[in-house]
Amino acid sequence: MLTFQEARKIAEQFLTRDTGSGDRLLIDDKGIVERPYAWIFPYDSERALAGDTRCALLGNTPIFINKSDGQVSVFGSGFSIDAMIDVYEEENKSWNLQIKTDIYAAADKLSAMKKCLKLTRGQIAELKATKARVVDSGAERRLNDMLALLQKRGVDGEVVYNETPLA
Repeated sequence: MLTFQEARKIAEQFLTRDTGSGDRLLIDDKGIVERPYAWIFPYDSERALAGDTRCALLGNTPIFINKSDGQVSVFGSGFSIDAMIDVYEEENKSWNLQIKTDIYAAADKLSAMKKCLKLTRGQIAELKATKARVVDSGAERRLNDMLALLQKRGVDGEVVYNETPLA
């Protein structure tokens, strides 16, 4: 597991590329976000961070540094930070939707799960055969939305951080 300083150093090394303007790229300390799986480092030109908005970069996106292995991830500038986080979490299966109770004997709850999670009969049969507690993995926001739908149909669960992502 990387420390914050190790992750920051990786981000700083990533920013050493030539901007063409002679201006250095620096991390914007005010915008750093920590998630359980990564630090997210926004950046801009040195002059923009010093207050010269004419030198602000266009189209730059924050750098995600994975806490486990230091992998750098960047996304297209068409995404909001929340959308970038969602994409990162989906790609890395950062969160698990976990069912709290045994629902596999209750046809109505299985039907609700099939509908909410858009599962095939084969997928439901596989979950039922293994009595799986984790029924989906991905972005926290999407899984919480699914959980809310399941809870309305009497299926209790929780969204938990995936300590061992599959990606």
